[in-house]
Amino acid sequence: MLDCGSKASGFAVYQCLSCGKGHYKVHFSCKGKVCPQCGKRYARESMIKIATRMFPGVHYRQVVLTLPSQLRPFFYNHPDQGKLYSQFMSLAQDCLEELIQNKFNSKSLKTGCIVFIHTHGRNGSYNPHLHVILAEGGFNEKTAQWRRFSFLSLAPVRLLWQKHLLNFISEQMGSLNGLVDKLWTDYPEGFYVYPGNDKKVPTKSYKGLILYLTKYLASPPIGVSRITS
Repeated sequence: MLDCGSKASGFAVYQCLSCGKGHYKVHFSCKGKVCPQCGKRYARESMIKIATRMFPGVHYRQVVLTLPSQLRPFFYNHPDQGKLYSQFMSLAQDCLEELIQNKFNSKSLKTGCIVFIHTHGRNGSYNPHLHVILAEGGFNEKTAQWRRFSFLSLAPVRLLWQKHLLNFISEQMGSLNGLVDKLWTDYPEGFYVYPGNDKKVPTKSYKGLILYLTKYLASPPIGVSRITS
């Protein structure tokens, strides 16, 4: 990764075959997904594929769902993190779909989510949390109608996420020596979430949508601007 784009990785030289002029040297990249430069290209290509699944004319928003610090050691030391993370991400879909069903008082509504997991915070500490691109509405399968909303109240999101997460922890890990019950008591207003009422992402511009989503798919562990040497 450190040699990406340098002479150490090799290069190709191009020139005009007619006149022999115009030498142009292109250094090879490392093509690593964790490389700050190559990772951007990987994310961009992946997001183009994902964007084709977005619903035309539907607005989306970014929702953030967090994991309390008391539960992070159990996630960090889990013997099968891959499976745990997958189930953790599925919780977001279940939670937000129930939220929208409650909002419209209809169990027939289905919504669209794209969920990304970040395992670390900006300071580099272990902090699993979910970034969700949520469709602003739900599809009623019985009436074949799309019901749209433009605002999510914070309190219901917090309490519903707490319910889904703690029920999941209880099923997968047990009571954790009373920790689950303590988290119910210590957080009477639910866990921290961000419903994203001020972060709307219209699908009028797929280019803008792709750029917006890219940073949540393959963010490097540290920004290039923060690397000093």
